[in-house]
Amino acid sequence: LFLSVLRIGASLQKPDAQSSWTVRVYHDVAQTAGPGADLFALYHAGVNAMRGLSVYDTNEVPAVTPYFYPYRYLPIAAQTLGRALATLTPRSAYVLWAFLTELTLVLVIVAFRRSISNRWSRAWGTAILLLSTPYWLELYIGQFTMVAAGLTCLAVLGWATGVHRRPGAPGVLLVSAALLKVFPLVTLPAFVRIRGGVGLAATTVAIVTSSNLPLFLADPASIDAFWSKNFLGEPVGLDAGNHSFLYVVFLAGQLLGGEWNLPLWGALTIVWRAAVLGGTAFIILRARNLNVE
Repeated sequence: LFLSVLRIGASLQKPDAQSSWTVRVYHDVAQTAGPGADLFALYHAGVNAMRGLSVYDTNEVPAVTPYFYPYRYLPIAAQTLGRALATLTPRSAYVLWAFLTELTLVLVIVAFRRSISNRWSRAWGTAILLLSTPYWLELYIGQFTMVAAGLTCLAVLGWATGVHRRPGAPGVLLVSAALLKVFPLVTLPAFVRIRGGVGLAATTVAIVTSSNLPLFLADPASIDAFWSKNFLGEPVGLDAGNHSFLYVVFLAGQLLGGEWNLPLWGALTIVWRAAVLGGTAFIILRARNLNVE
């Protein structure tokens, strides 16, 4: 399956609908930009960083990146990983990222199997990871979610299996995940509850903040760009490839009340995120039976 997706994606050409069954089952493959479009958002941001431009600028003159989605992640990722990828050809960058993504999956499976004693649990867990259809889509579009989630899982599993006696490795993994995409920070309330985890949580927040804040302050317009692309102002992700509960609410609202005011919708999503994440963090922090060494 990996080689099948890689064969299609490495061409950097939009595949024919009949070229593979993995093409026919995904909206984002059949209906949106070509392979690697998510990765090329980072690639394009790296090109802009090398040219001294805003990493959130959608212009590229002269054009190097074949096609790309707008960059919406932290500036430090563009200034580091984006710059590194931009030294390669787009095709080489895509192939390299695909192999790094596959390697991350393999490492997660190995760490998972080592942490589980029950053989049936190991078998089912391994099967779920290997047959995850969103993973195949991530390979095609070059997303970062699997890598960020994988690094987070490796950090958590490493800590749980005793690596916390040498906290450097889990810390590096968690920080790397949070710099790539911010969602791994949702694990911090759990780390706060376990022995030695407060230091890791504080260090992670300090590194993520200190590495990005100067870049935001050096380009104040990037603050508005980051905010609008992730929270308010732009209809990011409001398409048929979105299968989330919130998108169902969005569509239901359109059916019942007409078109949404996008800033209002953005505000509602912030409230929803705060309620879900805040409520979960409260439960974790107040749990009486969370006895993790």
